[in-house]
Amino acid sequence: MNVIMSPEPVDLTPKFDALKADLLADIAAKHTAVITNTDSENAAISAKLDSITTVNGQISTEVQAINSHTDTKVATVIAEINQNDSKLQSLSSQLTTTRNEINSWVVAENNQTESRLNVVSNEIKDLVNAKSSVKSIQRGQASAEGAELNITISAVNTAKSMVLINNIGQYTNYDAVSAVLTSSTNLRVYKSMSGVATKIQWQVIEYD
Repeated sequence: MNVIMSPEPVDLTPKFDALKADLLADIAAKHTAVITNTDSENAAISAKLDSITTVNGQISTEVQAINSHTDTKVATVIAEINQNDSKLQSLSSQLTTTRNEINSWVVAENNQTESRLNVVSNEIKDLVNAKSSVKSIQRGQASAEGAELNITISAVNTAKSMVLINNIGQYTNYDAVSAVLTSSTNLRVYKSMSGVATKIQWQVIEYD
């Protein structure tokens, strides 16, 4: 084995120092680049976060506006419902009052009609007891819509005549009718319900 020996030793320290310096410079440059990139990325991320924050703020504002508008609408609807409920209660009270008034009126009319029927019945009994003979009978039907209706008849002696009248229409329980001889040739019918067509049946009996 042959070994070649250098006649003089070589000092490698300068080369190692230069290599070390190059490595340190390269590391420092890369470190600076990393820091620069990191700062740039952080700035971009921060900008995105700021943008997201702005959008979130806008969304929050819009949501608050929507909620406020919705609350106003809901409050308005509730107020209208309460107002309508109050109106319905008032209407119900009015209907109850009207119903009670109609019932009272019907009872009064029925009582009055019953009283009139009793009077007529007594008149018939008196005429029968007096053994009066019938001279003439006139009868007919008519439709009365107003509060009064005049019917022309053949001449009779009003002092010796009686009138019979019945409601044979749709509102027999509510539309009370009555009739009187206003002259020897006129029969006047009275109705309790004006504006409602009522069919009536009448008779005029004249005695000797």
